Amino acid sequence: METKSRFYNLQKTGKPVYDGTEPKNGQEIVTFTNKFGEKKIRAILNWKNGFLNSEPDVPAVQMEDFHTEFWENGKLSNKDLDKHGNLMPAVISNYGKHEEWWLDGKRIK
Repeated sequence: METKSRFYNLQKTGKPVYDGTEPKNGQEIVTFTNKFGEKKIRAILNWKNGFLNSEPDVPAVQMEDFHTEFWENGKLSNKDLDKHGNLMPAVISNYGKHEEWWLDGKRIK
C-alpha cells in the first residue's frame, strides 16, 4: 500500500518498540537525517506501551517539516471530527497538500 506515513513499517510489524527492556512510553524528541545524509529533521513521537499513540488533540508524530500522523495503539487512526462532523485525516504531509484517512490501521480514503 502506498502511503506518506513515515512510520508505517511499525504498523506492519505489530510489535512494540523497546527502550532497553521496557516498552517505550511518553514523549520522545528525535532527529532524523534525510536519505542523502544532509538535512536533519526533528520529530516529537508519543509512545504508549511501546506503540505510537495520539492523545486528544496531540498527534503521535509531529515532524519539524509539518508532517503529522495520528495513531491509536500502534495503528494509524484518527477518529476525531472537524466542526462539520467529518473525519479528520490521520496523515498530513507535504505541508498540508497530502492527506490520508485511516481508521484502526486501515486506509479508508
